[in-house]
Amino acid sequence: MTLLLKLILVPGLIALVTVVGRRFGPRIGGWLNALPLVAGPVLFFLALEQGDRFVAQAALSTLAGLAAVAAFAVIYSWTAVARPWWVCVLVGWVAFAGLTVALQAVRWTAGRASRSLSPRSASRRSCCPRSRMRRRPRPRPPGTCRSA
Repeated sequence: MTLLLKLILVPGLIALVTVVGRRFGPRIGGWLNALPLVAGPVLFFLALEQGDRFVAQAALSTLAGLAAVAAFAVIYSWTAVARPWWVCVLVGWVAFAGLTVALQAVRWTAGRASRSLSPRSASRRSCCPRSRMRRRPRPRPPGTCRSA
């Protein structure tokens, strides 16, 4: 039963985020994409199979890995301003891999991991370029006219 749940849960969540992102746009899709849709279920199953000590250390390492994911997102967003998507992915992956290797040398504690991903450092808008996308106009009810 747990094997079936493992095989269905994460792909199902990712499919749901994809559908919702297409329906409600990149802002909602981005917020949902930031949820721990992979790490959360993986840590849950690790807790069931490996125990509390193991999953506590895995959770700390997951926090460190989120810093590398954030680096990927920032590098991708800046590269996407002037390059095709495949260049953005490659450059982002290189940044992700480099930071992941560098973070392996750090001995992580809960305090150190929390400080590295504090809301103050994670919410800096200055690290991402401004979006050039226009908001979709709200649909008007049938039979109404545009006011001048």
